[in-house]
Amino acid sequence: MNKGDPSANAGLLSPNSGVVVRSNQMLSELLALNEEMIVQLRVERTEAAGRTDFITGMIAQHENVAAKLRAQLRNLQAATALGKALIPQPVNS
Repeated sequence: MNKGDPSANAGLLSPNSGVVVRSNQMLSELLALNEEMIVQLRVERTEAAGRTDFITGMIAQHENVAAKLRAQLRNLQAATALGKALIPQPVNS
């Protein structure tokens, strides 16, 4: 990777870099979208005949992702508050 590549510094995050803020914003937006999808799927499940198992599975998947995003957001916010450098960790599925 060269120095002009924005992903070259992806693992070198610091509280002053602004990258943390963008990460928090991105995770917050993903969480909001997942929570919105959960609500929409629950409404659709009540209206759907014969598709409830599929929709229930989709709700479970989105709830799982939402829980992981909440945890990641809490970790980023805690580390930011402590002024620690952050290196993104992969989320296990």
